Amino acid sequence: GEGAVEFPYPVVAFRGSFLELMLALKAYGNGLRREHVLVHLGGLTKESVKETPVLELYRAGTVFEKSLGTLVREASVGRARPDEVEDFLGGGGVTLEAADAWLASLQAVPRDGLTLELESLGVEGVVMRLIEGKDGFAAHLPEGHEELLAYLEKNLGLTSSFRRFVVEGEHLDREKAARLVASWLMAVEFVHDLRAAPVTEELRALRELGPFAKECRRLVARLRERLPEDYEYFAAQLQDRLQAEREAHAAEVLGATDTFRFEETTIREEALQALRRGQWDAAGAFARERTPEQSFWVRRSPSLQRTWELVRLAASTGRAIEESRRALQRCASLEEAVERYVARLAPVDRQHRVFEQRAHALPSDLEDYDALLEVRGALRRAYRRWADETNRAFFDLCVKGGALPSRGFQQRSLYEEVVQPLVEQGGRTAFVLVDALRFEMAQGLA
Repeated sequence: GEGAVEFPYPVVAFRGSFLELMLALKAYGNGLRREHVLVHLGGLTKESVKETPVLELYRAGTVFEKSLGTLVREASVGRARPDEVEDFLGGGGVTLEAADAWLASLQAVPRDGLTLELESLGVEGVVMRLIEGKDGFAAHLPEGHEELLAYLEKNLGLTSSFRRFVVEGEHLDREKAARLVASWLMAVEFVHDLRAAPVTEELRALRELGPFAKECRRLVARLRERLPEDYEYFAAQLQDRLQAEREAHAAEVLGATDTFRFEETTIREEALQALRRGQWDAAGAFARERTPEQSFWVRRSPSLQRTWELVRLAASTGRAIEESRRALQRCASLEEAVERYVARLAPVDRQHRVFEQRAHALPSDLEDYDALLEVRGALRRAYRRWADETNRAFFDLCVKGGALPSRGFQQRSLYEEVVQPLVEQGGRTAFVLVDALRFEMAQGLA
């Protein structure tokens, strides 16, 4: 039709006759190289196609499967309300041609001035202008709130039940409209990131939002990026209404994105508790996604950045301790033990030292100061056990093979083999002796 985009490859469609389909495909799929051809198998599924003569071509090609209902729901975004779409799909006898005609009829419906303005701005422009409080919308509200709500329902799936949950009264002024839109986007992200069903009745329906969910999640990410102050303001307001969610969900089901501050708080408390229990991997998994780059709340709080940095350091150090507990088992010689220490054990010493340095510099007014002191104590105990076990294993090796290593590992040979030749060459030589310096610290000094 007019305005259609020309498809660059041949299209062969199944329209009820496999004989006609195979004759139309006769020119394709016979060579050694793959050919570009689109085969539309309307009405067939990945199971029913197994009983057809086109199975060989189906298996050889790339399959893109989508039901007509899903296709209609996606195509109707911005054109029809969700209830109108379901009424159409529930009418029976839905075909691609009927869906095309129905969507075309929606497009032909006359629009008022506000609706035309909304469509010209696009859904992202509408959302950002509402939340920013830009001039223009205030003149249309509250008189034009029905047109605005209809637009938001068609483009974002925003429901009347959620509107009643968030804002009071029938009419929307600019502030209420901004709060409603921001809350809807946040609620959609929260529900779709949650690894369990929400307990709040008004949120349960959001799990079945269909094609609107992806767009809502894109827009809430843009909102955090472009208008962080507004995002924080509206998130705090909606969080107050989600007390049931705050009490119902453990940290493990809250997902990777902290839409609300209470999610980050819950997960932080569980991460600190995991460290106190010595569950390094669990704490590390929580900390991995709480960086300034990935978490809005951490990015906006230097104290949270410091806390999560310590959580990551503690988790990685604890994990390194556990993974290297038996590093000196079955050593054949002192020389081999030294090599293993350099490769596997000195990095553990270094990690623990870095953690202790960071923990020592903690300000006492930090929100999690006491909990972090307990974490430091737990990690110190784990490190002490590890050091004692390592020293015991080295002692046993000395008893078994003698405490004196080969000449290259003896301090007494250092002067003769390294320092004296340099002195004899006539240059100035500085020979520095540092008492009781750990190997990994000597590496740093070097």
